[in-house]
Amino acid sequence: MANVPVNEMMKACGIKNNTQIYQWVKWYQDGEVHRLQQPLGKQYSYGKGPFQADLDEVTALTLQNEVLKLQLALLKKYISSERK
Repeated sequence: MANVPVNEMMKACGIKNNTQIYQWVKWYQDGEVHRLQQPLGKQYSYGKGPFQADLDEVTALTLQNEVLKLQLALLKKYISSERK
């Protein structure tokens, strides 16, 4: 991670503290990608997820799809900035 321009990533993603980026990378490297779905400032037990239980299946899948798209976009930004 030493070669990654953390300041550029912080500006691109609107992140105020570089510790957050290092934590995300650690989670990714440890295979804990479920943590990337966690809403900011919220904690939940693994397996419960950030989604509400009272949603119908289509709405829950749509929300999950959006979270996965955001996760993928973040990982793509990380990989592209690591290559530079």
